[in-house]
Amino acid sequence: MKNIKRPQQVAKATKSHLENRQIFSPFNRFSLDICQHLEFTPVWQMPRIAGTMVGAPTDLTAFYREVPATDGNTWRHFYTDDRRLLPFITNPYQMAEQLRQFPAVTGLDLSLKPEMPLPEQMAVSFYNKMIMAFWQHKGLTVVQNIIWGRPDSYSFCFDGYAKHSVVAVNSTGIGTDRRSCFLWDQGYEAMLDALEPTLIIRYGAKRPVERTDISVYFENDNKKASRYGR
Repeated sequence: MKNIKRPQQVAKATKSHLENRQIFSPFNRFSLDICQHLEFTPVWQMPRIAGTMVGAPTDLTAFYREVPATDGNTWRHFYTDDRRLLPFITNPYQMAEQLRQFPAVTGLDLSLKPEMPLPEQMAVSFYNKMIMAFWQHKGLTVVQNIIWGRPDSYSFCFDGYAKHSVVAVNSTGIGTDRRSCFLWDQGYEAMLDALEPTLIIRYGAKRPVERTDISVYFENDNKKASRYGR
């Protein structure tokens, strides 16, 4: 018997599709305006990110959380649901101004999933880098956030990032799924070869393949929030 979707399932799927179209539309007027300020790589036309040489923060907290005013070296991250990140695409100038209060931020982290078609993975990689490069253009201290998909995405996923720099990497989305863990580990090692980072700001659980000698680890702040109520 053929499965029939309920109206609310159809509505939810349609809403999700429309949100994705809003994020990744190549004719987004903000995207076209932003690109005027950026440099691009010759082959994949990815926005170029400048390397950042800074020491590690004392803490790494989501951009929407409050932190004590006395903690002057807490960086802000964007490892959260894509819906929270949409305003950084659709209203980039205002959102960039709101980030000026922070000493440093990691790059945007729109979700790149291995099951996505390759052109969609490329679009996610482009938009993440576009916003990172735009923030740097606006004078923010931005540590490049590195994401990757399947091995066939590495050529464009690592394109545009600066070598021999500080990078940020997130592992919270992989969980315990064997395939996800394998792809993360494989991509991590490819990232080391491609970028040769000097310091890795790591968010989430430690993985066996990592260069712990050049890594600083920070706990998922959703867990901290559940413990301390903030």
